[in-house]
Amino acid sequence: MCFIRRNFEKGEGFFINTNVLCSMENQEHCQIDSHLLNSTFLAGHFKSIFETKYLEPVLQNKKAGYSGITGDE
Repeated sequence: MCFIRRNFEKGEGFFINTNVLCSMENQEHCQIDSHLLNSTFLAGHFKSIFETKYLEPVLQNKKAGYSGITGDE
């Protein structure tokens, strides 16, 4: 089991992959919004080429735990 600790600053965010156990701690004066997205919402429709080719390989990859969004890239 691997534990990763990451602090996010205001305006940053992250995606957590499906079937990955995680936890968050709220720092003082911090607001956390979370959204659960169905793969069909992201892919357009069930078993679309986008879901099959791009989303499923990532969602099934247990090593792809989370991805940070910082706005720097």
